[in-house]
Amino acid sequence: MAEKTIPVVIDDRTGRSPELLRCVYFYFRGDEPGSLWTLSTNEMAVPFILLELAGIILQPIDGELFENPEQIDSLFSLIEGAGLSVEIADLWIPTRATNKDPRELNRSIVLRMGERFFRSCLNYRYGEINLERFENQLKELSDSLRASERETKVFLEWSYREVGRARDRGNPELQLPLKGRIE
Repeated sequence: MAEKTIPVVIDDRTGRSPELLRCVYFYFRGDEPGSLWTLSTNEMAVPFILLELAGIILQPIDGELFENPEQIDSLFSLIEGAGLSVEIADLWIPTRATNKDPRELNRSIVLRMGERFFRSCLNYRYGEINLERFENQLKELSDSLRASERETKVFLEWSYREVGRARDRGNPELQLPLKGRIE
């Protein structure tokens, strides 16, 4: 079975240093006690009430990769319908680890990374390893990072739609005044 990969989106190239890319990933989270769940194995089933839950989003419900914005909407609706929230978090990737010209690494590009690569990025993000060790770990794992052109287009289209939806249902009381505008 092929290793599952995690989609991350390039967010910024100018954060900590020009040698690092800040990327974001989606995860779901539930903090409040939920309804009754069941933990099942071959031998038993144990009912419990969930206190906290978090998970990194890997793929749409009906495929390995996001092929259209509706897959993002339906996955997020399913998660939110279960009483959970969809969140974003960030991590850092050295530009060298992408094996691409840094000028090609623009905001909104979707990268897919293997689990070990992702874990190294999280370890660096949370200060568990230093930059030198981080870069050395990623050299061994560089083949588990690749750009996903199709998903880049899908997430761009989805984000433009979401901004439009937010603008359409915006609350004028919550909007910041435009600079220089007097009412």
